[in-house]
Amino acid sequence: MKTLAGATLAALIACSTARAGSVRTDYLDIDEGCATALLEASSQRHVDAMRYIVAERYPGTLSARRWEEVESHLRTATLARLEYEYSTGGEVAIRVYHALGGQPLGAVARNAFEGEIPGSPESPSSPGWSDSDDPAVATFSRMTDEDIGAMEARDEAAYSGFDESDLRAPFRPAGRSVMKPYWHQGRYHAFDAEQKALRSIEEDILDGRMPRGGTVRGLMSGAPCATCRESIKAFADTYDLDITLSGMSSAVPVRVKDALLASGRARMKGPRLVDVASGRPLVAFDVLAGARDAQVREGLGPLAHERASQGTRWQRRSFRLGPPPGRSSGTDVPGAAPETNPPVIGPDC
Repeated sequence: MKTLAGATLAALIACSTARAGSVRTDYLDIDEGCATALLEASSQRHVDAMRYIVAERYPGTLSARRWEEVESHLRTATLARLEYEYSTGGEVAIRVYHALGGQPLGAVARNAFEGEIPGSPESPSSPGWSDSDDPAVATFSRMTDEDIGAMEARDEAAYSGFDESDLRAPFRPAGRSVMKPYWHQGRYHAFDAEQKALRSIEEDILDGRMPRGGTVRGLMSGAPCATCRESIKAFADTYDLDITLSGMSSAVPVRVKDALLASGRARMKGPRLVDVASGRPLVAFDVLAGARDAQVREGLGPLAHERASQGTRWQRRSFRLGPPPGRSSGTDVPGAAPETNPPVIGPDC
């Protein structure tokens, strides 16, 4: 009996010290709280960085058609904003990681301004085009993670406003990561925004900047990648993490839509669910998409690029998290995009 009791106690101790991590996913349907504004602020940093890259590497007048690929990427690539909360010295600390899905921004700009003109027989906009025909896909499939990491490192100078607790999450080589890279249907999942952010957290844990065993709360502009679930679970188990990823979808559950319509708060405007009083979109996905489109129109494209090259000052649209209208935010010139004292994802998000 003593032997059995001892074995049982040892098993309980082992279970308590080697617990498995957890991964949960949910969706943000209606735009409530600060989630959309937090991702909007993250998006602006990438828009500013792309404007810097184009101004530095491709000065002069550029074809509007060549801008289309750049603009599309900044409008639609998945955003991820992950917070890692952990205890240190008896106090709670939080580090925030910002990631944009897809290739390094410098590679996106190179493909747009040095590749085939959109609409030509060799371009992705031509009939019959498939991912397997894309020279960018073929190029990256032949490159090592270290090569891609070097491209990403070159873009570092384009970003500003980050610090030790508010960080950019770039593409990182697999190296020590338990989240191994793989290709699926012409897509390299190490480029996924959530993978970039989680690998950045992993690097900081492995380098001793923060302990394992913390909590990850993440916001995403799209859905967490279904094919990445196993590697994310392995990541959570390895570092004893509780991970919650909240994504956005353009499709609202029928019960949510019907309840809003029945309450008189909402009406349909074409395919969109909008507020009755203001006519503004109610779905978080639509709100963020509209904000990102405005950022691109104001910060990218031939006209915005020409204004920047001439030194023309412009007033950026304000975030809902920013200073009230009429007060200077300190970011009225191209290239300034710090998110000082970044808000923490709380219950209202």
